[in-house]
Amino acid sequence: MMTLKSLTLATVLVLAASGAALAQKVPTPGTGGATPAPAPSAPPSGGGGGGGGPQGTPSTVPVSPGLVTADFDSVLQIAQRNGEARIETNSSGNRYIVGTYDGITYIIEFYNCDNNGCNDLAFSAGFDLDNADINRINEWNRTKRFGSAYLDSDGDPVLLMPVNLAFGVSPQNLNDSFEWWKAVLTDYAGFIGFR
Repeated sequence: MMTLKSLTLATVLVLAASGAALAQKVPTPGTGGATPAPAPSAPPSGGGGGGGGPQGTPSTVPVSPGLVTADFDSVLQIAQRNGEARIETNSSGNRYIVGTYDGITYIIEFYNCDNNGCNDLAFSAGFDLDNADINRINEWNRTKRFGSAYLDSDGDPVLLMPVNLAFGVSPQNLNDSFEWWKAVLTDYAGFIGFR
């Protein structure tokens, strides 16, 4: 569980870091293991991708009044309140959000979508670092509750944080998930020596 002590430590590390700029690598959309949501011109595909149930079946349960699932516009507005953000489309026609928080670029991919929204999304950020240490990545995964870390095929560190929105969540919960992402992203950047 992230504590005030670890957040404070991450902030101190960020402020104490040298002025040398380090390159950041934006993860490739669609590499999270499921199929992202199609662009709006594509017909709904019974969930928009990788399926929402345990066996890959779409989760199309109605959402209770007052609760929300993820839709591009709502999530984009939240991202834009916290930095620059825009919707992009990859060569396969899948839409995703590219955002920047505290100088760090990240993406948000949407999964298991239908006309009512998406049942889950995934935040991710990649960092182009020389000599990334797998032991450090494993330490992150052992000691941190939120955000999974791994090295991509180029040996660069990536942070991934999926968010389940099946059956709907309150708008406050969706905002809180974004707040958690910002805290985890900042902590991870310091942890891997990006700052």
